[in-house]
Amino acid sequence: MGAIRRERAGNKLVVLAGLWVVAMLTPFVVRDGYVIHLLNVLGIYVILSAGLNISVGLAGLLHLGHAGFYGLGAYAGAITSTRVIPGSWLGFWAGLPVAVVLGMLAGAVLGAPSLRLRGHYFAIATLGFGEIMRSLMLNLVEITQGPFGIKAIPSPRLGSFDLGSGARFYCLVFAVVTLVLLGLWNLQHGRFGRFWQAVREDEVVAQVMGVNVFAAKMWALMISSGLAAVAGWLYAHYVSYINPSNFSLDESILVLCMVILGGRGTFWGPVIGSALLVLFPELLRPIAELRLLVYGVALVVLMAVRPEGVVGTK
Repeated sequence: MGAIRRERAGNKLVVLAGLWVVAMLTPFVVRDGYVIHLLNVLGIYVILSAGLNISVGLAGLLHLGHAGFYGLGAYAGAITSTRVIPGSWLGFWAGLPVAVVLGMLAGAVLGAPSLRLRGHYFAIATLGFGEIMRSLMLNLVEITQGPFGIKAIPSPRLGSFDLGSGARFYCLVFAVVTLVLLGLWNLQHGRFGRFWQAVREDEVVAQVMGVNVFAAKMWALMISSGLAAVAGWLYAHYVSYINPSNFSLDESILVLCMVILGGRGTFWGPVIGSALLVLFPELLRPIAELRLLVYGVALVVLMAVRPEGVVGTK
């Protein structure tokens, strides 16, 4: 049995390595600019949904304010590169630790009072926090430029090498996605992952078994928020213009749908869910008049057939 398991594990690794190589080389084979743009957007959403999967899927925290942290990371990156270190490629890279630290701190600020709430009350608290973040982006005009947003955000660079367009940005996003997924794989299959799953299944039993429930939830929320900030940092420098409307409740709902459709609590679920909701609407463009109808029916059918998501285990 041991040999068979090792053989299966080896086969899975070969398949995953093959898919990884195909994904890495895709923009150099498919040179269509719009396809590469979609892949860049998909990469950003994979980071967002994989982060949200930690709090929603693993720790069982229904989180409706994810876009607030996404926006915080975007503004942190944009302000760092346009005002703190303007005109230098270092501004882009310096924005990453700033975004992650602010995102995780904001997650701690949200979690400190709200993690003691149960069920829907926690969801409502996160919903309110997300709207507070958007309101701050809208009203702190001297810092965020209010409803006008921040323009002319410089594209990512490494020295004099521009990473801000097409396949070059894809390489950057792909590297970040790979690092994020490797990190999450280790977390999910390590001690943290077991604690989160124990808390999700039964908090009381987990506490009796010695798990610090509050700390486990807090770490889930902070890591989830930090990853949302990373996605925001990439997004701001990719589109070069951000404003508060980019980070509304609709965005939080979209990312939540990606997690649920893909299979919450699973490792590949957020990746599959992101691909479905980013790429499927584009495939329906030839039938523009019926696109929303077909899209809605497909989602309803998918949830009826696979209520636990595409890669759900139940």
